[in-house]
Amino acid sequence: MLEQKLAFVVVNININYRRPAVLGDVLAIDSQITQLNGKSGIIAQRVLLAGEETVVADARADLCVYRSANPEGGSAGGGIA
Repeated sequence: MLEQKLAFVVVNININYRRPAVLGDVLAIDSQITQLNGKSGIIAQRVLLAGEETVVADARADLCVYRSANPEGGSAGGGIA
């Protein structure tokens, strides 16, 4: 993706907080691409207590593919791929 100067940009995110996480908790994040189209997609994520199946939060992120004229991925001169 770097060679093609493409990046994913989150356009909407919904987060459901299921339980508190406190200082000292070790967290793990499980991410899955649930839909991928030509120029957009959806990623589902779960935040878990590490080593357990206790869900701290879950989220759905809608994204689009962005083509950048800037090799660093900035916004100058780019557009939707």
